[in-house]
Amino acid sequence: MKILLGAIVLAISACAQIGEGGAWPDISGPWLVESIAGETLPADAGVTIAFAADGSVSGNGGCNNYRGRYAYRKGVVTISEVGSTMMACVEAGRMEREATFHARLGAPFTIASAGAHALTLSNDSGRIGLRRATN
Repeated sequence: MKILLGAIVLAISACAQIGEGGAWPDISGPWLVESIAGETLPADAGVTIAFAADGSVSGNGGCNNYRGRYAYRKGVVTISEVGSTMMACVEAGRMEREATFHARLGAPFTIASAGAHALTLSNDSGRIGLRRATN
């Protein structure tokens, strides 16, 4: 019975990661970070992430620009070689929020799709909620 229950949980988890039409979610392009570890960000937080076709990742942590590399395979994204500018922001909480965001980029994420315009990145340090950016 435990084996059957484990197989069902595994199957449900796999379905949650696969997007519409049975394909892995499309993560390409720019995204707005809406939440980090269950905390909804203020509308003016300015935290972004963009996944380019050449394997580069870039964005803004809310204060500093950053860039690095990513690999995306079977619903798992791994971000590496991240570097950022080193400006100080005086607005309360902005630097702390940025540090929290950057700290979570170090471990591989599983991707869960919530439609064509929303993603959740999950790893042991929590979840990051994304909404596709519009121009």
